[in-house]
This record gives sequence, structure tokens and C-alpha cells, in this order.
Amino acid sequence: YAGGAITWTVTASVPVAGRWTGAKTGDWFDCKNWDDANVPISSTAVVINPVFMYGAQMDCTVGITTGTPLSANCVSLTMTTGGAGRNLYIQNGRSLNVFGNVTVTNNGVSAVHGITLTSGTLNAINMTLAGNGVYRGIFRNELSTNTAILSGNIVINTGGELDLQGGGLGGILQLAGN
Repeated sequence: YAGGAITWTVTASVPVAGRWTGAKTGDWFDCKNWDDANVPISSTAVVINPVFMYGAQMDCTVGITTGTPLSANCVSLTMTTGGAGRNLYIQNGRSLNVFGNVTVTNNGVSAVHGITLTSGTLNAINMTLAGNGVYRGIFRNELSTNTAILSGNIVINTGGELDLQGGGLGGILQLAGN
């Protein structure tokens, strides 16, 4: 210090509702994993993207333990990456209710980026799956007792993958659209 003034530049960050950071654990229901420290509700648009500043540090799990709430809710779910992929797991008999669209896009460098039903239910209106041709945006089912209910359409674009057999066991997919 030579007697001159010290200047610091401080940039404030505005928390974004529904932005998954995975900063604490992989638990959907842990508020410390969300940018605004609030677990999403039925009016929250959820974004899981490991590329943005403070990107998703780890995968997200609905039902990480049997002690978590039975249902997670959001108005929409957008999973996109241009780098390392992240996955959303639904397990332990839990449900994810998306009251709008689910979009999974993988333009990154990870072979798998998407949603996996390990033991649970996904309810949504529409679903779009896409990738860059090399890496896939995927929806995967792993048990025959799982259920995916889409009351609208499913669109599988280039690089999108719908895996209903996950280990050859099958499952239930109900589509009301095209």
C-alpha cells in the first residue's frame, strides 16, 4: 500500500428461480442446490445446465432417499448442455410432475445427458429429445413398474433417444398426443 486509493469492483449476482446448481448434494429437495435457495414449486421453470457460470455441479435426483417428499413439481423442465452432461434421476417410488414441457438437449461432450426413471413416475405435457448426432439427449426407463405419462406430444429429433427397456424390462408410456 503506497497511500493510493484502492478500487474494488463488485458484481452482484441475481439468483435465478429454478436454476439447478447441485452445489450441496444431488437432492432435488435440498434448497441449497437451487440458485435462489428455493425448491421448485408448480409455477417454477426448472433449468439444469452444467455450462453456465456456477453450472450444475452434480446430477439431480428426485427421491435421493426414501425420506424425501413423494412428489416434485415444476411448470417446465429444460436440460441442456454444451459441455459435460448432467442427469436427472427419479427413484424410490417418487414422482416428478411437470405441468408443461420437458426438453432435453445434448450438444456437449458427454455421451449421456437426460432423464432416467430408476423407480418412479414422470408426468408431463410434451417432451422433446435432441442431441448433436454424436452425443444423445435421452429419456430412459429402467423398470417395468415405472410410468411416464405425457398428455401431449413426444418429439425425438436428431440425437434424441427414447429408451423404454433400460435393461430389457419394459415399462409404461402413455401418450395422448402424437
